[in-house]
Amino acid sequence: MRAVSPTGALFRSLGWWGGVRVGLRLALGGGGAPFEHLDPPEDERERLSRGQAVLAIRLYRVLLERYSPERALVVAGHVIEAGAVEHLGKTLGALNAQSFKALDEEARLSKVRGWISSFFTATARIDQVSSSQVSFTVTACALARLCREAGHPELAPAFCRGDALFFASQTPPIHLERAQTIAEDAPDCPFVLSLRAPTER
Repeated sequence: MRAVSPTGALFRSLGWWGGVRVGLRLALGGGGAPFEHLDPPEDERERLSRGQAVLAIRLYRVLLERYSPERALVVAGHVIEAGAVEHLGKTLGALNAQSFKALDEEARLSKVRGWISSFFTATARIDQVSSSQVSFTVTACALARLCREAGHPELAPAFCRGDALFFASQTPPIHLERAQTIAEDAPDCPFVLSLRAPTER
């Protein structure tokens, strides 16, 4: 099943005319500059993190001008989830359980290190890597922090839902277990990814 793009998610949620109105408002600067009160980014990771978060926050602010807070949060959530799936797909590519299982121990560890280093919005440590399971803990999340600093902490969980949707979209699906998230005020996010080959249940 083909993933829905962020624009597609917006139009699916609001219809053609609603999507056009919101898109035009964004194009004309709607939603302001959520991070103008912050110091300039200290490094490239922070610059990229702000770039990933800014449009989502601006979209949410534009939606709040036209819809109830509940409706705005739902629509923004759909768009953020679609954007997260798209971003992870471009960053990580397709994750194949059979290929991963075929790697030796050092190659699997190297692969996971590559995944972790590509997450510029997160600081994480690797906890365990086996042929069928990968676990790592995110100890800091720029997206959750930036949502809070922009005054919209309620947006952050949508990015987390996007993670789960991306892993579930793989062939075969990768099961994500995450008991808590920084977006919901936990101190960290423990990820446990269970990899299954097509012949396994």
